[in-house]
Amino acid sequence: YLHDYADIKKIQTVDTMEDAKEAITKALNSCQSGIVLHIQQYEQTDMVQWVDDYGDAYAEMLMEQPQVTENLYPEEGSSRIMVLKFSYQNSRETLREMQTQVGKVVDTAVKAARQEPDPALRFGALYDHLMGLFEEFQQETSMTPAYSLLIHGVGDCHAFATVYGAFCRRAGLECMVVTGTRNGEPWSWNIVKSGEMYYHLDLPASRAAGEFRLLADADMSGYVWDYALYPPCGVEIPMEE
Repeated sequence: YLHDYADIKKIQTVDTMEDAKEAITKALNSCQSGIVLHIQQYEQTDMVQWVDDYGDAYAEMLMEQPQVTENLYPEEGSSRIMVLKFSYQNSRETLREMQTQVGKVVDTAVKAARQEPDPALRFGALYDHLMGLFEEFQQETSMTPAYSLLIHGVGDCHAFATVYGAFCRRAGLECMVVTGTRNGEPWSWNIVKSGEMYYHLDLPASRAAGEFRLLADADMSGYVWDYALYPPCGVEIPMEE
């Protein structure tokens, strides 16, 4: 790792990969163009996939999925320098402004949902708030999913699923994003935990049906997903002994 003294001074030293991920999270949230870490207990990690997963889990923070390049020095060993570079289509100033606008919409939605005394009803309140933002949504893929969906009403099924997941997380509700297929085409939706049971929630399908619909596994005709990765839906969760 051959750089000048000024570059070397910018290196952050962390102990574990969890510490590294915390530092990377801060860099992503502040829309930095990269980060250099000295990791003392390095473990092999697919950082491109990790950043992609972070964008799904924190759609209100990562406005645009960056192109990620990673370099490690040395190539082997438990103590390494990791150089990550994030390339965006939008400027940092633009991305930060998008974060601000999206954050206001998310805060308003969560505040409205928390007025529901029954936590189970908050899922429906979040759905109503999201669907009430625009009379019509354009079903298109965007490089800025949360911003395009919440500010301009443009988004695909994955944008709906990740944004709704962010709503739920901020509201203290358990919700996960599922990636699979619907009628043979790539599709994303949510699984939520309401009471003691899990349910599927396909937001675009619910909107098309004109009602908020929580579905069991048996209701998911035409959908395929990795059943081993997600809990069964529509059945009571067994009590731990």
